[in-house]
Amino acid sequence: MNKELLKENIVTPGMYIEEYLEVYNMSQLELAQKLGLNKKTVNEIIQGKAPVTPTTAQKLEYIFGLKAYLWNRFEQEYEEKIEKIKDMESIENDKQILDKFPYNDLSKRNIELLPPTRNKEERVINIRKFLSEYKLTNIKDNKTI
Repeated sequence: MNKELLKENIVTPGMYIEEYLEVYNMSQLELAQKLGLNKKTVNEIIQGKAPVTPTTAQKLEYIFGLKAYLWNRFEQEYEEKIEKIKDMESIENDKQILDKFPYNDLSKRNIELLPPTRNKEERVINIRKFLSEYKLTNIKDNKTI
């Protein structure tokens, strides 16, 4: 998956809130008062800098009529995409040290855990799984294995 494409298509729960504010002709300040939050927090939610908590989701259900579980789902999907972007960036960093791992030799010995591939991203992912490491840069001393 392309990181830039993912970034372009990311939807924050706040984008939905912003649409509802327009439909209901409501200001952020009015929403903040109804939610029992300060305007800064509501603005941060709209900008994707603060999460829609389950408590806020429940309150939004009463204010806008959209079920709380949907607000929670919007938040979860947003957070998952943010983590996916971070992981893609981490994979890019790990590609820089990929040559320290004798991938071809290891894949010949254990084809189930390290399937043959020329794709660097796949190699990074496979080595991470093989070594049970989240990031290759976490490996102590970063020496050739």
